[in-house]
Amino acid sequence: MADMVQARAKFALKAGIITVMLSSVLVLIKALAFVFSGSVAVLSSLIDSALDTILSFMNFCAVYYASRPPDEDHRYGHGKMEGIAALAQSAVIMGGTVFLFIESLGKFVSGEEMQRHMLVIVIMLISVAIGSAIVFIQKRAVKKSASLSIEADSAHYSSDIIMNGAIILVIIAQYLGAPYWLDGLCGLAVSFWLGKLSLEVGQKGVDMILDRELPSSERKKILSIIKAHEQVLGVHDLRAIKSGMSELIMFDIEADPELSLHDAHAITKELEAEILEIFPFAQIMIHVDPHGEIEDSRHLAPHIHH
Repeated sequence: MADMVQARAKFALKAGIITVMLSSVLVLIKALAFVFSGSVAVLSSLIDSALDTILSFMNFCAVYYASRPPDEDHRYGHGKMEGIAALAQSAVIMGGTVFLFIESLGKFVSGEEMQRHMLVIVIMLISVAIGSAIVFIQKRAVKKSASLSIEADSAHYSSDIIMNGAIILVIIAQYLGAPYWLDGLCGLAVSFWLGKLSLEVGQKGVDMILDRELPSSERKKILSIIKAHEQVLGVHDLRAIKSGMSELIMFDIEADPELSLHDAHAITKELEAEILEIFPFAQIMIHVDPHGEIEDSRHLAPHIHH
């Protein structure tokens, strides 16, 4: 099991290294585009890519720490580091958002003309190609690692491709004679988009740190497995949360009071094996109650027995 977890983490770490390298190339390319054009739309893309590089590096560090195995002081592992990193990323994105908003507002008012349109278009097309390569690599890593950090990073880079495409259209429009203020308007639109992204990333971090339950669809899968077992007479207090690249799943089952300890233990092992087929890297804890006796000191949320 430990070897499987480490192998899973390696996929995420490799994707993280490649992402940081390619994203750094993107920053250099877009910096040249901004120097040549003076476009605030290009500046918005440059800021976004610079933030991406910082966030991707933070993601790499978070995944590296989160992949460390459980130890004496951290029995559930170190997965919550991904949640902490998400909060830090949210703050970084918001800082870039404020800067871009101020710059875009000034450009929107002044309406300065963009320079060297065709050269900038070529550079932005190269950026789209590199961004597409990053997304391809990350999506493969997500399938093999299920890392929240890599998944969030992949979603961001996917949005970048769309944003860069929109910026190319703005540059073409200005080359054909569109109003100069369209450049500033594009920058303002991107700043609002980055602000929204900042809040979404922060919310994911808070959800992980505060142990938000897995989506109802995944909880239903777990419950269906438990209820399908012929010797399980009831189930309650399912707790299923995400911790880094793993899930922590805990629940109580009710069984025949006359069952031997050996037979009750066999039920839990069978349930564990079935759940691991869907969540292969989950940590699972199962408590057995005599049928009809479900009250104990662990039930901290009154009236919640599902």
